[in-house]
Amino acid sequence: MNKTNDGLGTKPRPVQVQSWADKVRVSDATTRFKLKHLDRQPTGSCLVINDGALLETTEQWHRSIVGYFPGYKMPFHAAKSIARRAWSAQGLEQVMTMDSEFLIFRFRTEEDLQGILAKGPWMFGGKHIALQQWHPNFQFDKNNITTMPIWVRLYGLPFPLWSTEGLSKAASMVGKPLSSDEQTYHGTRLDYARLCAEVAAEDEYVNSFEIESPLSKAPCKVRVEYEWRPTRCKDCHTFGHSCHSQGKMKETENEQPHKAIATTADTHQTLPHNIEKSQNPTPQPNAANQKTVILPNQKNKSQQPPQQKTTNSNLHPDTVLQEGQTDTTHQPDNKSSENAASQ
Repeated sequence: MNKTNDGLGTKPRPVQVQSWADKVRVSDATTRFKLKHLDRQPTGSCLVINDGALLETTEQWHRSIVGYFPGYKMPFHAAKSIARRAWSAQGLEQVMTMDSEFLIFRFRTEEDLQGILAKGPWMFGGKHIALQQWHPNFQFDKNNITTMPIWVRLYGLPFPLWSTEGLSKAASMVGKPLSSDEQTYHGTRLDYARLCAEVAAEDEYVNSFEIESPLSKAPCKVRVEYEWRPTRCKDCHTFGHSCHSQGKMKETENEQPHKAIATTADTHQTLPHNIEKSQNPTPQPNAANQKTVILPNQKNKSQQPPQQKTTNSNLHPDTVLQEGQTDTTHQPDNKSSENAASQ
């Protein structure tokens, strides 16, 4: 028994014995994670969820993007770091991962999410990352990617077909029409139409097709250029790997180091017609068609002032450096040069 001194002398105090319920009771610091007390469901029964229970949490997933790297596995901490540096100022709220190597990017609003998709396609550290808004029917299975949205350029498309209906019909010659970029949508660049179509892994790539119309007596030939042809397996009819060259492809990928840099291409607009959402994320075009976004963690002593074009011959001349960044071109030390000259 414990003893206490109340000023009048020593008085024994009984020892408090904790019950088992007290020992397993949730502490005050974690009571907010307690679940509701519900009756156990009968064994073998089907759990029925009503609309009210779904509406409570579904909203946060509708403002989430699902992403993954086709044919490549990037460490989560690397992908998370790049995403936060590239998208934090654009509404990125949280980055999550799954065992299936899919990444979930949640944004503050659905408008923020649409802004990221509109600025795509994206690459993380030189690796294509396929992005798509989450939907209830999304399949988180990288071994079952049977369709893939791919960006293509159509050369020689007749001008009267530069409309929503005409562009949709032209894209249907390649795959399932999905979207176009902003310049194609508004018709401000007419040398080629840049469209996104959902292509099936079992279908052959289309290099050209002909158009018959009252515009001309002879058929008009349209040339198709793919911005990126993702690896696909002719045996499995899936994207992301090739059974014949999987080992060689993996070895090549591992030789390339991670760089904390994100790249993005021109913006695009969704064609306003009813199309089912793809069950797989959107892949990205090659890096040659993309502009480079240099992130803040790439600062070094030899960089240029903010918002100036680079003079580095190793970079594209139109590369714009973000605030707080400078060129990677080596700047000579004036004092060292003067001392060398005096000697």
